[in-house]
Amino acid sequence: MAQIFRRLNCRHLFVVLLLAAGVAHAQQPDPFAAATAAFQQGDYLRALRLFQSARAAGTDTPALAYNIGVCQYRVGDYAEAEATFRALASRFASFRALAEYNRGLALLKLQRRDEAIAAFTSARAGDDERLAALAASALEELGVGAQLTARVP
Repeated sequence: MAQIFRRLNCRHLFVVLLLAAGVAHAQQPDPFAAATAAFQQGDYLRALRLFQSARAAGTDTPALAYNIGVCQYRVGDYAEAEATFRALASRFASFRALAEYNRGLALLKLQRRDEAIAAFTSARAGDDERLAALAASALEELGVGAQLTARVP
């Protein structure tokens, strides 16, 4: 192999190295796709690491932040999940209700009931009817749904 490289001039060597780098890059899977596959297989810790790799590589989307939060929740890191969902709700209005609902779930695991109620109340006030129904159900299970219904139009 070394003899082949010695025969090539510098310009050809550069092209060969670029081609080799391109092949190596093409063989590396997309971290987001690999993370999604791991998540679907139930390997939440691996999925979390891969989603975090995608973020470290520069991906910054609400879907990525949401998936990181869900993985954190699934592996039992409720404090990190709560922080991730809180940040998601504040940064991306279109994900606010979804983030607040999931934040409420994490807060319940952390035994922070009053904050969970506030998060579920925020999720219920959003435009997504499905999330509003889930949040209302969570509030009912906490025994405060009827009380809040009287206060919220």
